[in-house]
Amino acid sequence: MTNTHGGVMPRRVSARGASKPRAVWTGPVCLMLVGALAALAMWAQHQVKAYEAFQHMRSVVASSAFYDGVSVDGVPLSGLTLDQALERLSARDQIEDQSFEIFVTAGDARWRISSDEVPLHRNTETLIRQAYALGRSGTLEERYAEITAMSSAGVNYESQMWYEKSAVRTLTDQVARRLTIEGHDAQVADFNFSTRQFTFTDALAGQIVDPDLLFTQVASALDSRDYGAVIEAPIVHVEPSVTREEVQALYGKVSGFTTSTTGNENRNTNISLAARAINGTVVQPGDIFSFNDVTGQRTYAKGYREAGAIQNGTLIDEVGGGVCQVSTTLFNALVRSGLDISMRNPHAWPVDYVNRGEDAMVNWPDKDMRMKNNTGGPIYIIGSYANRTLTFEIYGRKLGDGVTIDLYSQTTGSTPPAETVYTRNPSLAPGTETVTRSARTGYRVTTYKVTYQYGREIAREAFYKSEYRMYGKMVEYN
Repeated sequence: MTNTHGGVMPRRVSARGASKPRAVWTGPVCLMLVGALAALAMWAQHQVKAYEAFQHMRSVVASSAFYDGVSVDGVPLSGLTLDQALERLSARDQIEDQSFEIFVTAGDARWRISSDEVPLHRNTETLIRQAYALGRSGTLEERYAEITAMSSAGVNYESQMWYEKSAVRTLTDQVARRLTIEGHDAQVADFNFSTRQFTFTDALAGQIVDPDLLFTQVASALDSRDYGAVIEAPIVHVEPSVTREEVQALYGKVSGFTTSTTGNENRNTNISLAARAINGTVVQPGDIFSFNDVTGQRTYAKGYREAGAIQNGTLIDEVGGGVCQVSTTLFNALVRSGLDISMRNPHAWPVDYVNRGEDAMVNWPDKDMRMKNNTGGPIYIIGSYANRTLTFEIYGRKLGDGVTIDLYSQTTGSTPPAETVYTRNPSLAPGTETVTRSARTGYRVTTYKVTYQYGREIAREAFYKSEYRMYGKMVEYN
């Protein structure tokens, strides 16, 4: 059917049995909606899981206790607070401190070296704080990763303990000193100048503890934590080398020497005083005997008198004149004892009481006679004067079986006196003269020290060379 306008008229369809056309986009849209809902559901689920993981990390990281897997010296600290960990390790250290001890023994004696006397030091607290700091720095994820790794692999800190070795050395040195006994050989205890008898001490065995070795042994045990170890002190026993019987055989009278004096009373008084000053002298090993030091200056106050003495080649009266005979007599006794004569001077001319070259002149304070005790034992000097006889005896360590020493002097040259010199002295009575200096021949003398054994010469050595000047006679006249 067409309308009046020539167009085609629309068809009417009845409601019954007739179908409407379906939109082509409906399916895809539905699918998209379903996918979106699924994605949304998945995203929501992921967010929930992420949130749960976040919350888990926060709860793990937020713990105020040590994390799992952390230990110090093998002691697990997981779940402990910092204070609890410090307390637990401190208790353990205290137990170890109480076991820190070493014993040193010697016979029935016993010494304990422990933490009571030796300060101990540890870095345990420092390590606990370091262990506590693990997993507590960085981002949340970094901290959680570190905590997780510790829980899996574990982290252990080994502490160190050290002690003050100087304190140990002080203690071991004290023990060494306590155990050290200074032994000694039998030796002279005393000498009775009146009875001329020696007394002797007994020998004493000694013992020595090496302080270095003792310290090394104790420190080694402590370093290896061998607590409770018992160390026997390294004692070395030292036996004496000379017994009482042996030393008794070594000592006695070594030598003696005697000279005769003149009848000059003043001179003999001076000789007696000087001998008395020397009598009873003890010279220890290595010490120096000085004639001038022992007798002192010869003065009127000490009782010395004027007597003949040589001065500048002339015989004059001088306070203490004659004491040169004392020094000479003592010199000869000392030489025959094998002692070291460190100072000796000859007179201006030979004296008549000993051989040439065997005299020893003294003068206060510059001319002295000195001896050094080189025997290794004390020397005792006895001096006596009586009835114009002067004697010195030397007691001490003997020279050896059958050994004696003597002097032998040989004149090697001489010089006759010069011509007499006359000098006018107006103070003399007219027609008189006086001799002010006697003529004296000069001599050159070599003295030998000769050693004998049972009377047979075994050694001879040049001892001194002495030169006595020549003096011409001098006469004053008027």
